[in-house]
Amino acid sequence: GLDPAKSHLVAYHIPGFQHAALFSPGDAIPIPSAGEAHSRAGWLLVIDESTHQVPPEITPGKLEFLEEELFVGDRLGSEWEVYQPSPYTRLEVVNEAMGVYGRKLSSVFAQRSLPPGTSLVQCQMLPLSDCEFGYYNCSCGAPGMAVVWPNGAVRISLRSKTKGRFGVDDGIFYLIQDPNGLHPNGVPSTKRENGVWYYMRIWWDDKHVYAEASEDGRTWTTIRALPRGQFAGEPISVRLGKMNRFSEGDSRSSGEPCNALFRDLRFLGKSSYDPG
Repeated sequence: GLDPAKSHLVAYHIPGFQHAALFSPGDAIPIPSAGEAHSRAGWLLVIDESTHQVPPEITPGKLEFLEEELFVGDRLGSEWEVYQPSPYTRLEVVNEAMGVYGRKLSSVFAQRSLPPGTSLVQCQMLPLSDCEFGYYNCSCGAPGMAVVWPNGAVRISLRSKTKGRFGVDDGIFYLIQDPNGLHPNGVPSTKRENGVWYYMRIWWDDKHVYAEASEDGRTWTTIRALPRGQFAGEPISVRLGKMNRFSEGDSRSSGEPCNALFRDLRFLGKSSYDPG
């Protein structure tokens, strides 16, 4: 028989069905509804005693760790460009995190190029303000992360701190997560009310670009999957901060304060990548 002290429940990545996750005996396993993450309504799990790397290192496909940004020091490195098109905004590096500060609809963000071979970008974000974006507006100024292609971008942004609700923009259409957000029964958790570091990632293969969110870095919810053919060539950069629906900035500066911290930016992909 299996030793409970050594056993794990492993969800292997199955394209179009589920993403990788790791659970221990006694863990509460969230059961997504059909359509919440691809088309599954449940998990396909394997129980074994093998050693597994705890997510978020378990990633879609067999990807390698390429690089990370830990925001050490008191300023961004030379590879970053800072954009502050809105007045009365601020971007700073403090306590191993990058902070963006401004009004609800203002823009302030930093951008850097992607390491060659990148196919997944992930970060953590802590909302510092209680501002919420309506369910049907375009979420200009909502804090988030964007991956930029030569002809467009995909942005995932937090639209509700208390509900953990995310939205995804591609400059053409925006999709807002179910009103209940990452919490299936719609009741805000204590840690969400007191502040939680959310995980966000954008990854892509030859068919789709996925924008996903998680509360623990283990169980991911796909907010939106876009056709890969919508974006020309290879992605060129990542942006962190407050942007408009085109993943760009504008000069608006209105509304209540809306601030956030970002940390632990990771790049994964294939180190042997050859662009041809």
